[in-house]
Amino acid sequence: MYLEHASYSYPSHLVPLADLLLTLLLASLLCWLCRCRSRAWMDGNQLWSALQRLSIPRPRIFAMLFLLGTGATAASHIWQGPPTPRVVDELSYLYAAETFSRGRLTNPTPPHWRHFQAMHVLSEPTSQSKYPPAQAAGLAVGVALGHPALGLWLSSGLLTAAVAWLLSLWLPPPWPLLGALVVLLRIGVGSYWNQSYWGGTLAMVAGILVLGGVRVCLERPSVGGAVLLGLGLLTLANSRPFEGLLFSVPPCAVLAARLLRSKGIQARRRWLVVALPLAATLGLGAIAMGVYHHAVTGSALTFPHFLYTDRYMPGWAHFLWNYHFDRPLWQVSLQRGIPRSAFAAFFYLGLAGSCFAALALPRLRRDPWLAIGGLSAGLVLLGQFLTKPWHAHYSAPLGGVLVLTALIGLRRLTVGLRSQGHPGRLLPLAFLAAQFVICLIHLPAHRPDEDSIAGMRQTVHQRLVAEPGRDLVFLCNPWHRDDWMLNSPDLETAEVLWVRELTDDENQALLQDFADRRIWHLQHDQNGITLRERNHEGTVAFSAP
Repeated sequence: MYLEHASYSYPSHLVPLADLLLTLLLASLLCWLCRCRSRAWMDGNQLWSALQRLSIPRPRIFAMLFLLGTGATAASHIWQGPPTPRVVDELSYLYAAETFSRGRLTNPTPPHWRHFQAMHVLSEPTSQSKYPPAQAAGLAVGVALGHPALGLWLSSGLLTAAVAWLLSLWLPPPWPLLGALVVLLRIGVGSYWNQSYWGGTLAMVAGILVLGGVRVCLERPSVGGAVLLGLGLLTLANSRPFEGLLFSVPPCAVLAARLLRSKGIQARRRWLVVALPLAATLGLGAIAMGVYHHAVTGSALTFPHFLYTDRYMPGWAHFLWNYHFDRPLWQVSLQRGIPRSAFAAFFYLGLAGSCFAALALPRLRRDPWLAIGGLSAGLVLLGQFLTKPWHAHYSAPLGGVLVLTALIGLRRLTVGLRSQGHPGRLLPLAFLAAQFVICLIHLPAHRPDEDSIAGMRQTVHQRLVAEPGRDLVFLCNPWHRDDWMLNSPDLETAEVLWVRELTDDENQALLQDFADRRIWHLQHDQNGITLRERNHEGTVAFSAP
């Protein structure tokens, strides 16, 4: 389930099996390395030296990794085609992305809005996605450039560069470069985060900016570090608000305590260089959020998500304490939380990476910054004990901490092997190669099957677009009807409109306003789909299964 593969025919069990097999191979390699004496060709000295030279200077490597991450995701989309939206969350994000790309915060409630009502999209007082706007804003950049997938390319590039930046605060070259490549293969390209429109990448980048930004602000105070921290906090608030709040509490508490305890010249510098730019960034961001919420909901303090839940899903909530169980609260929490925590570790690190992360746990007592990151990650995991639904991108803010911990543990093991005269550098290079194999295994699973709802919707849409004129399609039965509601915010200019079939009077009123369109009726049931064209007198003109 949590792999979120788009293809139901793909044997998803191959991914954890492959990860287990590669972990066993890495363990075998480690055992062999422990018995060998170091030799130049075994240690990969030339490759390692090249990676070290490539990692300096930092601005150049960050720019290079951004381009590499962007290009790698672009290559995967060119190879397999751009992602096809398959869940209603993606349809909602794409609706908001197209709205933003047209220079609007929201859309007026359309006439006959009940025909166009879509899952996870508010219809009143305005028409807009219920979700926080960060993911849609990233996709909107892609829409403005020609296709929403371009926003995913750029997000992957940002993630790759951000991971290298975070690791550079703890580790010497070439470890930041190696860690960035591992994340690019496992998450940036290989996971559903950038092989769908569902999100996760920007929230992980935001978590990285928060943890790294606080450290930079206190160790090397600068306006740039304060602005990055502010941008990270704002992105969390507009992507994963609940998990982002939990993640941000420990580092922000440390920052506030240090600022309040500072004295003399150090205090004046920190307040001028850190506190004021951070406050200005957060203040402008809060104003922007208030403007957006007011435009969508009519109130600067009302989140679209809350309004949608109140109107369309009364009594429903994510959190565990809003449900009644016949078992103790702690028992239900553990039943959900333990497998979710285990899968989060598998998603970000795999079995081998989780073992490397365990080797870094003793350093938590000696490294206060790593301990703060670990506390933030722990709070996010505890918070997810309390939520009923869960997907891997819910835990995105803690991804940077997990990757950092794994790379610290891997470096500790590598240094320990070399100190005893063993060729330890082969291990991180083999770990990187293992992520490449996992990426190749993952990729075919991220496109929906032709007989899936997403595949059928794409086929029907392409068929209708190829027909002359513009079309309006009535969805004639409620079975999976929400999965077909992929409409543009500009209803008048859209090539194809998907509408719900309501009463005869409502249908006729809709047809009067769209009299210039060809009218189709789509029936979707267990036997497949049937698309019939009808003229305005109601007679069948064409039928196609």
